[in-house]
Amino acid sequence: MLKCYDLIVVGGSAVGLYLAKEFSKKGNSVLVLERKTKVGGKVCSGLLSKHIFSFFEKENLDDLIEDQFEKARIWVENKYFDFSGNAWLFDRQKLDEFLFERAQKAGAEIQLQKEVIKIKENKDFVLVKTKDGKEFQSKIVAGCDGVLSTVAREVGLPQQKNLLLGIIYLSNYKKEDGIASSATPPRNDNVKCHCERNEAISNNNNNFPDLFFTKDFPGFFSWRIPRKDSVEYGTALLPEKKPKERLEKWLNNNLQLTTDNLQLRSALIPCYPLKKTTTKRVFLCGDAAGQIKPY
Repeated sequence: MLKCYDLIVVGGSAVGLYLAKEFSKKGNSVLVLERKTKVGGKVCSGLLSKHIFSFFEKENLDDLIEDQFEKARIWVENKYFDFSGNAWLFDRQKLDEFLFERAQKAGAEIQLQKEVIKIKENKDFVLVKTKDGKEFQSKIVAGCDGVLSTVAREVGLPQQKNLLLGIIYLSNYKKEDGIASSATPPRNDNVKCHCERNEAISNNNNNFPDLFFTKDFPGFFSWRIPRKDSVEYGTALLPEKKPKERLEKWLNNNLQLTTDNLQLRSALIPCYPLKKTTTKRVFLCGDAAGQIKPY
């Protein structure tokens, strides 16, 4: 007879591992099923507000943080505005590994290389089957398995539509890059605004993120984030808008950067939260539920 867990978490990324940790701390039996050979590998900038710390109480997160920023620069075509505020740049891989360790320490059972292919919701429990033929039973199931959620499909919950394709290029600090600006901004007393001709964005000197709202990226924006050992450039657009080609062209035309030797990463990103994310014994969380804020 199968052991019946209190909670099975499908997907061992940050949200799934955090759920596993918190449920386990309350004395529940928790099983995490992750299809990959190890946790992590999520394509994510990891730029977070102070609210992240409220999730970890007295935990020391210093080893997970690459940098802290005190402002962001918002570009609208060739005008820019500086906004003050605090944000923390996390190493997403280290964050996932940290949560993996904490979930295990709290008592969660984590099984890797367990790809869930079938979920059957019964009156009193949920049956979960993996690709290798194993079966597991639980009172409830959390679908934390991303934008193409198997859990959502199996239990008839809505699935994400109009997904954005996120594209990231990483440039090391040895490269020089800049963007020229030559316009006079409108007056706005609420933000600090500068626009001086030929002023450059230097990845060595400007220790803050830039967001670029231009006609080159219809419906979204591009960004520049100085990281510990590199500079991250990215955008996210509907796939038919060809985000990779647009970002490459923009980097070449505005920053004189070619992408031949840059590290490329990509991922699908949901645009909005789903209206329905629960059944009687199953709920979606994270990307599977659209619980992110890309805008």
